[in-house]
Amino acid sequence: MRLNADQVKSIKEKKVTYVPNFVPKDKRYDFNFFTELIEMYDIGINCKVNEAITPKEFLRGTYQIQEMQYKDTNAHVYLDFLRNLFKYPVHEYDGVDLFFSFASCTGRAHDDPEDVFIISLYGKTIYRVFQHPTIDTDSDYILNPGDLIHIPKGKPHKALSVGGRLIYSVGFFGEKK
Repeated sequence: MRLNADQVKSIKEKKVTYVPNFVPKDKRYDFNFFTELIEMYDIGINCKVNEAITPKEFLRGTYQIQEMQYKDTNAHVYLDFLRNLFKYPVHEYDGVDLFFSFASCTGRAHDDPEDVFIISLYGKTIYRVFQHPTIDTDSDYILNPGDLIHIPKGKPHKALSVGGRLIYSVGFFGEKK
Protein backbone atom coordinates (compact mmCIF):
# COMPACT_ATOMS: atom_id res chain seq x y z
CA MET A 1 0.00 0.00 0.00
CA ARG A 2 1.49 3.28 -1.10
CA LEU A 3 0.66 6.80 0.05
CA ASN A 4 3.10 9.69 -0.15
CA ALA A 5 3.31 12.52 2.38
CA ASP A 6 1.21 14.91 0.24
CA GLN A 7 -1.55 12.32 -0.13
CA VAL A 8 -1.60 11.60 3.61
CA LYS A 9 -1.76 15.34 4.34
CA SER A 10 -4.60 15.83 1.85
CA ILE A 11 -6.64 13.02 3.42
CA LYS A 12 -6.00 14.34 6.93
CA GLU A 13 -7.29 17.72 5.71
CA LYS A 14 -10.52 16.00 4.58
CA LYS A 15 -9.91 16.62 0.88
CA VAL A 16 -10.87 14.37 -1.99
CA THR A 17 -7.63 12.54 -2.75
CA TYR A 18 -6.80 10.30 -5.71
CA VAL A 19 -4.00 7.76 -5.25
CA PRO A 20 -2.90 5.84 -8.35
CA ASN A 21 -1.41 2.39 -7.74
CA PHE A 22 -2.31 2.33 -4.04
CA VAL A 23 -2.12 -1.46 -4.11
CA PRO A 24 -0.62 -3.79 -6.71
CA LYS A 25 -3.06 -5.09 -9.29
CA ASP A 26 -4.21 -8.45 -8.00
CA LYS A 27 -5.26 -10.91 -10.66
CA ARG A 28 -7.45 -12.79 -8.17
CA TYR A 29 -10.02 -9.99 -8.19
CA ASP A 30 -12.32 -10.82 -11.04
CA PHE A 31 -15.75 -12.38 -11.33
CA ASN A 32 -14.27 -15.81 -10.50
CA PHE A 33 -13.35 -14.34 -7.09
CA PHE A 34 -16.92 -13.13 -6.77
CA THR A 35 -18.45 -16.54 -7.56
CA GLU A 36 -16.07 -18.23 -5.10
CA LEU A 37 -17.34 -15.85 -2.40
CA ILE A 38 -20.90 -16.86 -3.09
CA GLU A 39 -19.97 -20.54 -2.87
CA MET A 40 -17.99 -20.12 0.39
CA TYR A 41 -20.31 -17.86 2.38
CA ASP A 42 -23.99 -17.32 2.93
CA ILE A 43 -23.83 -13.86 1.39
CA GLY A 44 -26.59 -11.30 1.31
CA ILE A 45 -26.41 -9.14 -1.80
CA ASN A 46 -28.05 -5.73 -1.78
CA CYS A 47 -29.43 -4.47 -5.07
CA LYS A 48 -29.12 -0.72 -5.46
CA VAL A 49 -32.31 -0.62 -7.60
CA ASN A 50 -35.57 -0.27 -5.66
CA GLU A 51 -38.16 -1.46 -8.16
CA ALA A 52 -38.68 -4.77 -9.96
CA ILE A 53 -36.14 -5.06 -12.75
CA THR A 54 -35.95 -6.78 -16.10
CA PRO A 55 -33.02 -9.09 -16.96
CA LYS A 56 -31.41 -6.29 -18.97
CA GLU A 57 -31.73 -3.88 -16.05
CA PHE A 58 -30.28 -6.58 -13.77
CA LEU A 59 -27.08 -6.58 -15.78
CA ARG A 60 -26.91 -2.79 -15.58
CA GLY A 61 -27.50 -2.66 -11.83
CA THR A 62 -25.07 -2.00 -9.00
CA TYR A 63 -24.85 -4.50 -6.17
CA GLN A 64 -23.29 -4.55 -2.71
CA ILE A 65 -21.92 -7.19 -0.34
CA GLN A 66 -21.29 -5.86 3.14
CA GLU A 67 -18.67 -6.74 5.76
CA MET A 68 -16.03 -8.06 3.38
CA GLN A 69 -13.40 -7.62 6.12
CA TYR A 70 -14.70 -10.95 7.49
CA LYS A 71 -14.55 -12.72 4.12
CA ASP A 72 -11.31 -11.53 2.48
CA THR A 73 -7.96 -11.08 4.22
CA ASN A 74 -6.99 -8.16 1.96
CA ALA A 75 -10.17 -6.29 2.87
CA HIS A 76 -9.31 -6.69 6.56
CA VAL A 77 -5.73 -5.48 5.92
CA TYR A 78 -6.99 -2.37 4.05
CA LEU A 79 -9.39 -1.54 6.89
CA ASP A 80 -6.70 -1.88 9.57
CA PHE A 81 -4.04 -0.01 7.57
CA LEU A 82 -6.29 3.00 6.91
CA ARG A 83 -7.74 3.01 10.44
CA ASN A 84 -4.28 3.03 12.02
CA LEU A 85 -2.71 5.51 9.61
CA PHE A 86 -5.51 8.06 9.96
CA LYS A 87 -6.29 7.35 13.64
CA TYR A 88 -9.96 6.46 13.21
CA PRO A 89 -11.51 5.14 16.42
CA VAL A 90 -13.32 1.81 16.13
CA HIS A 91 -17.00 2.33 15.29
CA GLU A 92 -19.57 -0.44 15.03
CA TYR A 93 -20.55 0.54 11.48
CA ASP A 94 -16.99 0.70 10.07
CA GLY A 95 -16.31 -1.88 7.41
CA VAL A 96 -15.50 -2.88 3.87
CA ASP A 97 -18.23 -3.30 1.29
CA LEU A 98 -17.80 -4.85 -2.14
CA PHE A 99 -19.69 -3.01 -4.88
CA PHE A 100 -19.97 -4.63 -8.28
CA SER A 101 -21.72 -4.33 -11.59
CA PHE A 102 -21.74 -6.58 -14.63
CA ALA A 103 -22.00 -3.90 -17.32
CA SER A 104 -21.62 -0.15 -17.73
CA CYS A 105 -23.92 1.77 -15.43
CA THR A 106 -24.24 5.01 -13.55
CA GLY A 107 -24.98 5.19 -9.86
CA ARG A 108 -27.10 7.88 -8.34
CA ALA A 109 -25.50 11.00 -6.93
CA HIS A 110 -25.20 10.73 -3.15
CA ASP A 111 -23.11 11.65 -0.17
CA ASP A 112 -22.03 9.20 2.49
CA PRO A 113 -22.33 9.59 6.28
CA GLU A 114 -18.78 8.23 6.64
CA ASP A 115 -15.34 8.88 5.17
CA VAL A 116 -14.85 6.41 2.31
CA PHE A 117 -11.73 5.02 0.71
CA ILE A 118 -12.61 3.38 -2.58
CA ILE A 119 -10.17 0.81 -3.92
CA SER A 120 -10.62 -0.38 -7.49
CA LEU A 121 -10.18 -4.15 -7.81
CA TYR A 122 -11.39 -4.93 -11.33
CA GLY A 123 -12.55 -2.89 -14.30
CA LYS A 124 -12.62 0.88 -14.70
CA THR A 125 -14.82 3.28 -12.74
CA ILE A 126 -15.14 7.04 -13.07
CA TYR A 127 -15.98 8.87 -9.86
CA ARG A 128 -17.58 12.24 -10.37
CA VAL A 129 -17.16 14.39 -7.29
CA PHE A 130 -19.46 17.38 -7.16
CA GLN A 131 -18.11 20.69 -5.98
CA HIS A 132 -20.10 23.44 -4.29
CA PRO A 133 -23.66 23.83 -5.66
CA THR A 134 -22.84 27.31 -7.00
CA ILE A 135 -19.72 26.15 -8.83
CA ASP A 136 -20.22 24.56 -12.23
CA THR A 137 -17.00 22.54 -12.38
CA ASP A 138 -17.02 19.01 -11.05
CA SER A 139 -14.05 16.67 -10.89
CA ASP A 140 -13.82 13.26 -12.54
CA TYR A 141 -11.36 10.63 -11.31
CA ILE A 142 -10.70 7.48 -13.35
CA LEU A 143 -9.95 4.47 -11.17
CA ASN A 144 -8.22 1.45 -12.64
CA PRO A 145 -7.39 -1.70 -10.65
CA GLY A 146 -5.15 -0.83 -7.71
CA ASP A 147 -6.14 2.86 -7.57
CA LEU A 148 -7.75 4.52 -4.54
CA ILE A 149 -9.85 7.61 -4.01
CA HIS A 150 -10.70 9.11 -0.63
CA ILE A 151 -14.04 10.91 -0.47
CA PRO A 152 -14.73 12.68 2.83
CA LYS A 153 -18.14 12.22 4.43
CA GLY A 154 -20.80 14.55 3.15
CA LYS A 155 -19.08 15.11 -0.23
CA PRO A 156 -21.57 14.47 -3.09
CA HIS A 157 -20.36 12.02 -5.73
CA LYS A 158 -21.47 9.26 -8.06
CA ALA A 159 -19.87 6.29 -9.79
CA LEU A 160 -19.93 5.62 -13.52
CA SER A 161 -18.69 2.13 -14.30
CA VAL A 162 -17.14 1.44 -17.67
CA GLY A 163 -18.09 -2.22 -18.08
CA GLY A 164 -18.03 -4.76 -15.27
CA ARG A 165 -16.32 -3.68 -12.08
CA LEU A 166 -15.45 -4.69 -8.53
CA ILE A 167 -14.52 -2.10 -5.92
CA TYR A 168 -13.97 -2.10 -2.18
CA SER A 169 -15.46 0.78 -0.24
CA VAL A 170 -13.75 1.12 3.14
CA GLY A 171 -15.88 3.28 5.44
CA PHE A 172 -15.10 5.00 8.74
CA PHE A 173 -17.91 6.61 10.73
CA GLY A 174 -15.89 8.03 13.65
CA GLU A 175 -13.96 11.30 13.57
CA LYS A 176 -10.20 11.10 13.06
CA LYS A 177 -8.20 11.67 16.25
